[in-house]
Amino acid sequence: MRHFTAAVSTALLLCCATAAFAQRAPSRVPAKTTPEQEAIIRAGVELHDKGQFDDAIAKYREVLDKSPTDVTAMFELAYTYLEKKDFDKSLATAREGAQFQSELLPMFYDLMASSYDSKGQPQQAIDTYKQGITFAPDASQLYFNMAVTYRESLNKPDEARLALEKAASLEPLHPGVHVLLGQVFQSSGYTAPAFLALSTFLVIDPGGSQGIPGYGLWRAVLKGGVDPIPDGAMSAMPTPDRAMRNTMAAKRDEGKKDEGDFAAFETRLAPTYAAFMEKLDGGTPEIQALIGQINELLAALPAKPAGPAASSFVNRHYLPFFIELRQHNFVEPFVYWASQRAPVPGVTDWLTANQPRVREFLDWASKYTWPTP
Repeated sequence: MRHFTAAVSTALLLCCATAAFAQRAPSRVPAKTTPEQEAIIRAGVELHDKGQFDDAIAKYREVLDKSPTDVTAMFELAYTYLEKKDFDKSLATAREGAQFQSELLPMFYDLMASSYDSKGQPQQAIDTYKQGITFAPDASQLYFNMAVTYRESLNKPDEARLALEKAASLEPLHPGVHVLLGQVFQSSGYTAPAFLALSTFLVIDPGGSQGIPGYGLWRAVLKGGVDPIPDGAMSAMPTPDRAMRNTMAAKRDEGKKDEGDFAAFETRLAPTYAAFMEKLDGGTPEIQALIGQINELLAALPAKPAGPAASSFVNRHYLPFFIELRQHNFVEPFVYWASQRAPVPGVTDWLTANQPRVREFLDWASKYTWPTP
């Protein structure tokens, strides 16, 4: 059986969710899949992956004809219908699967919500995600994919942010959650939270498939509070001076205090980027200038958050990790580790020559205890 991961769900939802149907709590017991049926289902998955959807459907139906309550075949059938863009059949099949008590329950709700979203009914998808959460409250992928629908289909970034925060609390080591949350933070004017979310992603999985775009977003946040400029537009736009950068950053972040008061960080962002550029002009290696900038920004984070947002997600989840990272003197290995896929001179050589230091940093990070929801 394939795993309906958050990454797969994202791809489905990007193309694809208004009152929810009244789905009852699962009460039926599914049949056990026999080895022979497992082989038939695997053959169906292979056909699906080749784009031979009708042949795959025939395999799953072969199993279901003999064992109508096999939820694995039911899930694969619903998934193939979704990929075939037969959304009504996908929805009906997933709805039937959601009647059974199984570990596939949250994934059936994923499929139902994806079908609604693909049919142009995003609010129905949101209602479906919420209903699924009542039956599977620890299923982080439901929060994650609900956030995608909020963001992509409904243009509700605040709701997307809250859903992603819940997903991160439930599954703190899922890299995709942090990189998407970083994007939502950045586009919504939460610069310090965006930096922390993307930094967390770069601790967890800088070498993965999202490593390069995640690193690019991270470096964009570090550009002194200036929004990323599209490729090809640089020559047509003057470079903002330091005062202008500070003004732009202050204007953008005005009123964005519900995740915490990061005024000291925001104040230092533009000057540290200016200092970074000055060091480059003076011949300092890029990676060393970057380490200096990151170290100064981490020092500007509030060690003891206070005020109404002291217990916010960012203050509880991200902030203690990076305060402790700097206290352990791990800024240097973190920046090198985060930059491993970037075209920055000297990174690969340093990581090779300092493996004990890198292992020490990664061992600490792997043993860190993230706060529970």
